[in-house]
Amino acid sequence: MPSILLVEEDVALREQRYDLLTTHGFSVITAHSGEQAMEVLKHERPDLILANGQLSDIPACEFTDRIRAFDTNLPILLLGLVQETRQRPLAPNTQGFLARNISNDALVKEVRRCLKAPE
Repeated sequence: MPSILLVEEDVALREQRYDLLTTHGFSVITAHSGEQAMEVLKHERPDLILANGQLSDIPACEFTDRIRAFDTNLPILLLGLVQETRQRPLAPNTQGFLARNISNDALVKEVRRCLKAPE
């Protein structure tokens, strides 16, 4: 069962996406901040990170760089517009950006694509 680290500050959105992803057969670990996600990554190795692209505690570029410092292949999928990427690109293997209000079906499809998991 593929595992996902879901990083989202909005409690209601985090719970909704947790329910959606677990219903579709994914194992989901949640974090409410970038720093908490970094702590989780010290002990867990998910197959994908699905994160809010506008975390209040860590800029997206720094977040992806810190992950790449210890895992160069872990796919990262960011949700929402990331303003800072215009000045500085994200770390390699950042899978891309999705609209923060993406439909449930589109989100699951994109997660499966990143994980190369069957429908």
